Amino acid sequence: STISELNKKAYVHIEDWRNRPLQGGKYPYAYVDGIYLRRNWGGEYENVAILVAIAVNEAGYREV
Repeated sequence: STISELNKKAYVHIEDWRNRPLQGGKYPYAYVDGIYLRRNWGGEYENVAILVAIAVNEAGYREV
């Protein structure tokens, strides 16, 4: 379907972004947070963790 094809194209960009090197040198602080959502995967409901990590460099700038 059209939505599936669009998702495939989007996931390529998402994976590139997720695996990019962090810029800005050292990161003395990192904040990690998450939330659990109940999702339907293949007809079964499961709890899925959504995680976010934010790194803070020495100048105080944050990067997700």
